[in-house]
Amino acid sequence: MRTCYTCRRRRLICDGGSPHCKKCEFNGVKCLGYIKPLTWIGGAATKGHLKQLSNSTAGLAVSGVCKNNLPASQAIPSPPLALTEPIFQDLSPESRFLVDYFEKRICHVLVLVDTERNPYRSLLSFIGPSRGVLHAVSAISACHMVHSITGVPVLSMPQDGTAKLSEVSQGSSSISHSTLAVSGLLKSLFQSKHRALRCLYDALSNPQEGHECSTLTTAILLVALDIWESGTRSWNVHLEGAKKLLESWAESGQLESVNLRMLTGLITLETCGSTLMLPGGLKTPLRSLLADIPIRDAPDTSIVGCPYEIASAIEIVTCQRQMYTSARSDSDQATQPKDADVKVLLQTLQDLEKFDIDHWGHEMVQASSHHLSLSLSDLMHVGRIWKLAAIIYAQRIYSNATMQFASPQSLVNDIIAEYISVQHLDDATKILMWPAFIAGAESTTTRQRQYVLHILDRIWQITLSANAKNAALTLQQYWKQRESQTDAWNWTNETSLLNDYWLFF
Repeated sequence: MRTCYTCRRRRLICDGGSPHCKKCEFNGVKCLGYIKPLTWIGGAATKGHLKQLSNSTAGLAVSGVCKNNLPASQAIPSPPLALTEPIFQDLSPESRFLVDYFEKRICHVLVLVDTERNPYRSLLSFIGPSRGVLHAVSAISACHMVHSITGVPVLSMPQDGTAKLSEVSQGSSSISHSTLAVSGLLKSLFQSKHRALRCLYDALSNPQEGHECSTLTTAILLVALDIWESGTRSWNVHLEGAKKLLESWAESGQLESVNLRMLTGLITLETCGSTLMLPGGLKTPLRSLLADIPIRDAPDTSIVGCPYEIASAIEIVTCQRQMYTSARSDSDQATQPKDADVKVLLQTLQDLEKFDIDHWGHEMVQASSHHLSLSLSDLMHVGRIWKLAAIIYAQRIYSNATMQFASPQSLVNDIIAEYISVQHLDDATKILMWPAFIAGAESTTTRQRQYVLHILDRIWQITLSANAKNAALTLQQYWKQRESQTDAWNWTNETSLLNDYWLFF
């Protein structure tokens, strides 16, 4: 005979009446019926070893990559254990954990203002049809988690990226408690990266109709992974691959389907990366492929807060620099830039100096469709920092071309003053790596250099991106080289000191 759940709980003999038992009705209690009732609970379980744990803590316990307990300060969010979106249902618990970590801990770092239009969060929709996107996202999350636990960019350590974890902490007491977790994360990182590269290779070797966007997404995420790992090695290779895909789409008229916000981010990424490259590092500028596409400049469409006109000017200056640098390297004799090239540099420099940041700031706010975490004043400080850094860079390239050198020290001090106004804002600070590097390259006083290093350290603390640490190391190398020379020193001529193509973005 069946028993209602009220009688079961009260440990009474049920009469099995329908629809409710007579005993419950006689005693004046609610009969729960014969189907097991569902109850919402506050913890992860009603019994067992997870009973006292919250859902977020239990996520760490059951995750395949974090079975070791971590310090409270390193608590990591976990995905919901009860409900799973359809595109994630076929994923392993470890993959779900890493995808959720990417969405909660990384997506907001990659943009100026995090809104529902965050392009990196929208990329997660490709995880279902594309294993390449899944593996790239997993690799980025694992890398970020390793940096979070160890406090240092492990994969950018001298010589071997898999250095002994006991030596990585540099005195940190927490590393000994998380060594196994870090080892597991590194294994997950290397495996996921290898699988993402394999998926990208297969997709490019055997392109399938309808999978173009997921292939482009995988390439973009691999660029982001390289930034988090070191900021060098292969980001330019992945970027060139993404540009080839976009070029083929431009020929077939499919570019309109690409996320415009992502395109502006790729343009700025290429612009910043090319400033430290020797000729030939990057091919046809991406901006030329997108000349016919209207790109709106607004906080919720901007990746790094750099005004579109300023990014365009930086690219023009870089193209001029690479042209005459290439001409000099191809000739045994010193080759001077053509007068027309010098005029282009001078006109670009003048356009930068005339650019109205106040007008740009008001247009940005008016064009935004969301509530902004940065005020109009904060946006203007960010815009001025990018403008000042672009002027410093353009002045240096113009001076190289004309042999008329001018001191940029006042501009460096202006950048520091502008930064002080927004140093308490993570959203503003995290996007200022390239301006900080340019200011640091021209710094001559101890105060200037210390403050630039402070900015880069803050960016590392916010983003846990290894290229922030490597930017500081590169600047220290530049400064050491400068102190050893008695004649006029030019940091743009010292790019040969760099072991590879760096991207301080």
